Amino acid sequence: MIALVAAGPVSAAELRIEFRELAAIAQQALGGATLRLHNAPASGVLDFSQGSFVSIGSTQVPVSVPVRTFPIAGGTYAYYVNDISSTGVAFEAVPGAVRLTLRFESDGPELFGRCRSGICAPMNALPRIEWSDASVSIDLAPVGLGDSLSLEAKAVKIGGTFAPSCSPSAALISGGICKSVLSKARQAIAKLRGDLDGMLRGQMNKPEIQAKIAGELKKRLVLGPAGELKIRSVSVNDAAVTISFCLACAS
Repeated sequence: MIALVAAGPVSAAELRIEFRELAAIAQQALGGATLRLHNAPASGVLDFSQGSFVSIGSTQVPVSVPVRTFPIAGGTYAYYVNDISSTGVAFEAVPGAVRLTLRFESDGPELFGRCRSGICAPMNALPRIEWSDASVSIDLAPVGLGDSLSLEAKAVKIGGTFAPSCSPSAALISGGICKSVLSKARQAIAKLRGDLDGMLRGQMNKPEIQAKIAGELKKRLVLGPAGELKIRSVSVNDAAVTISFCLACAS
């Protein structure tokens, strides 16, 4: 429940919001957000597809997805994330935070490998990677930002299974190479999965994304005709966030 407590002058007070209530507010404010993950190189001169980005309301913020390389038999290879877009957003309460879970769908292999330099194997020689039940969960803790409230990423979990497999249409030589490097592919994907954890946490905490989150929450943190809250401080425990604010105070 939301509880309002006077803190001295009429213009100053504290507002206690349980995390289940904050999750509902965040769902209203940010439920339309989308995340696209794509760092594959252009497939041709007429390929104008966008890279990775977070979209909140009308604001689209580019995000950087790392490319991790690895050596195989004299060549340097990399796996690329191929056009994965979120299809659903849900918020729930967890101790000390709200958890944002994004679910994804994609057509075709979600990650594919390419040779970048050195001795390159034939096309289809690298295993393709299917990301089944793809999801990303981000634990967001309330923090003060200016005179508003934002949600800072504290932990990220990549959900689902990354399964490497060889293309059934690969030629005899390509298929043989593919099967021989499956273990290398698994190692590369494990490292990329770890990279995505840290990358998404850092990208969610970019100033422009934090400012957009704060702006969307500010629209909903109002007290009737008194208007928007001017937040002075934020404190958090496992169950709730307490906001010290004023309405008629000077900026």
